Amino acid sequence: MKVLFYLLIVIQRTPLIDKAYMMGVGEWAEFIWEYSTPVDRIYFNEENFLKHLLAIKINMERLPWGKKLTDELIYHYVIPPRVSQEPLENFTWLYKDTLYDLVKNCNTMKEAILKINEWCFTHMEYKPTAPWDQSATATLKRGFGRCEEMTILFMKALRTVGIPVRYVYTPWWPFTESNHAWVEVWTEDGWKFLGSAEPTDLNFAWFRESSKRAGIILAVAFGNIEGSSDEVLRKYKNYTLLNVTRNYANPFVLKVKVFDKGRPAKDVSFSMNVWNYSAFVPVYACSLSYGEGIFTLGRTDFLLYAKKGNRRTFYFLRPERDTVEVSLDLNEDSEIDTLFVLKTVRTSQDTQRARYSPDLETLQQARKEYFKKLEFPFADSIIDTVLMRIFSESRGNWQSLWNFYKNHKEREASFKNYLSKFEPKDLVMLDTVGLYDELCFVDSALKLTKAPQALVDSFCIPPRIYYEEFRWYRKTLYDNFKSIYEKRQFDHALFRWVVNNIKRVNTREFYKPLQNPVQTLMLKQGNDVEIYVFVSAVLRTFGIPAKLTDDLNGVQYYLDRWKIFTLERKIPKKLEKGKLVVSFYQGDANVTADLNYYYNYSIQRFKDYPVRLDVDGVSLDTCVIFELDAGEYHLMYGFRNAWGDVFGKNRKFTVVKDSITSIVFDITIPIDLLKEGDLVVRKINLERLKELLKGYELQKGNFLIAWVDLTSEESKSSLNSALKELRNFTGELIVLTSDTISACSYLKENDLKGEILKVDSDRVTEAGFQKMPSFILLLNGRTAFFVEGLTLNLGELIKKFTPR
Repeated sequence: MKVLFYLLIVIQRTPLIDKAYMMGVGEWAEFIWEYSTPVDRIYFNEENFLKHLLAIKINMERLPWGKKLTDELIYHYVIPPRVSQEPLENFTWLYKDTLYDLVKNCNTMKEAILKINEWCFTHMEYKPTAPWDQSATATLKRGFGRCEEMTILFMKALRTVGIPVRYVYTPWWPFTESNHAWVEVWTEDGWKFLGSAEPTDLNFAWFRESSKRAGIILAVAFGNIEGSSDEVLRKYKNYTLLNVTRNYANPFVLKVKVFDKGRPAKDVSFSMNVWNYSAFVPVYACSLSYGEGIFTLGRTDFLLYAKKGNRRTFYFLRPERDTVEVSLDLNEDSEIDTLFVLKTVRTSQDTQRARYSPDLETLQQARKEYFKKLEFPFADSIIDTVLMRIFSESRGNWQSLWNFYKNHKEREASFKNYLSKFEPKDLVMLDTVGLYDELCFVDSALKLTKAPQALVDSFCIPPRIYYEEFRWYRKTLYDNFKSIYEKRQFDHALFRWVVNNIKRVNTREFYKPLQNPVQTLMLKQGNDVEIYVFVSAVLRTFGIPAKLTDDLNGVQYYLDRWKIFTLERKIPKKLEKGKLVVSFYQGDANVTADLNYYYNYSIQRFKDYPVRLDVDGVSLDTCVIFELDAGEYHLMYGFRNAWGDVFGKNRKFTVVKDSITSIVFDITIPIDLLKEGDLVVRKINLERLKELLKGYELQKGNFLIAWVDLTSEESKSSLNSALKELRNFTGELIVLTSDTISACSYLKENDLKGEILKVDSDRVTEAGFQKMPSFILLLNGRTAFFVEGLTLNLGELIKKFTPR
């Protein structure tokens, strides 16, 4: 079978490359073919391969800058058919004339770049979406996408008119949550950065300041680059990873050496990690062949982590020099600190101003009119709310689904049941060719299943298993595995077939989505996650609920009970689960109800690299309950101040099979660890605060400002915890409240002196307050602390930060 697969690639290659030479793009086609993945080579065709190259050739010949580009710029940054992990498509050919007409009168590349960016702006807006990438054509149908999808559209539009552009990203911000992707465009003046579908001047995107605070910034080039002026971080088989941090930040150089029992640790896993969504996540991870490496990084704090076998090490790095040398020693007992602080980069005021200023009002009106065209027009004729959601969320793809629905009314129930389980993004990208067969085989799975309906609805009917490229698969998988299904112990037989026939290929690829089940079957190979997606799809095809494990290292499936399959064990085993019960406290107060997974805490494992678990807990008033595989974990908690610095705590725990692990986690950060300014939840608008507190010279003297409701327990308890310090406070206490009577009574009863001001909540929020109670300590105009919510250590804060 493996021979047939490679024969298929060779047979397909010959007519495509031959035809490419006939079209005048033969050398380009050879280059793209050489550095493309096996799955792309199988799916290349005239539309997404040959016409893609021909469209670029046509536009480069009729635009002035097309004749001035070097081969390096053309081959690595203009002709590649992919931007990231989006599906292959024929965008370039479809929009070659539209985009040419847009820029044909432009005299410079910069002028053309700005026009293309305005065009993208009028066709989409930023909205968070599901993690897998939609194509550029899908983004135009949907009218929105996340930053990576904005970048995919913008880059493909630029390349269509022969403008070199490369994908740039920071894997995780160190000073806030999430990450970002953008572009660098080639102009007559070299590489410049720009936000996608965000009309601004070159080098003036919104992340101009944020990028100066990044841990690392990377650019990706298709193929193998020789002699790049940028720092080559690593060359992979199909692409080159460039470290372009110097283009944005004032970096430092890390020289690291890892030792194991006094000798260089060969082939050791190493990662540089920042805090993001309440966990340590790698901004770059690799294997150090000889135990050493050199990296250019932004000047933020990192957790360095190295592991080989059962030996590992943790190291918190705070760069204080231009070059930092670190030696790490692996051992079996190494543990991460239970209490840690991560500082982030401060930046100075930016005084430069942009020259280009877009007509945003006109652009926004054009976008509004475009969005109207994407809306489902027959909403008044649909009474069923489920069907209405399907058609409305399909956006510009509504007509395809509407026609199928009208032409196959006999399948209405199946259509509604199946498509109601779709992610909105998949409804936009859905091709109805093959949908009828898919509905038939979903009905077949429902007849075969013996699982509880709730599990069938969640883990059998939905077509998507993880982040794989979307494609119908049930008919193909049914036809290929029906004979195995008819045997006894289908699960055992299936897993033996997988182990014997699917090759594990865990190489790193950038220009490749996660394979769908049909692609894995065709190629007879895939990485571990792709194989687990394939196994889950086969099980779902035959009515067996299946999903990936939380750590993505196996398949959970339901046959009378939950079981697990991993490639390491090769045979299914009973799922070994235990429960974790967590309660969070600040001092004596249970604050569990105020905390959220990802935003305040997470559960993490440290394997070869740090991994944050994507798990759903059951939240109660005083605790959260998680069901986890047996094993070792870390419970992580952290909060950020206004600068994005992290103050965190870590608790290691072990889950035992069929047992309950209970943790009471005190998340209070010791006062001794904090310095003035560390506890600032956000920047205060001092000018608005001055307007609110007319008559007070806030830049002279010490002021404790309390926004409180003294009929609430939170406000009372916070102040009660600080009565002694409030009585001894050498500055002025100012109480902001809407209930002055209660405030007067409280101050009198507790022998406190202070000014009480009746305020409107809207005016208070304009000054930067968001949550009641809030407490601000100003020392001659400096914010010593700004805390909000139940604050039972308020007295300690006043005592520590007020000058004596």
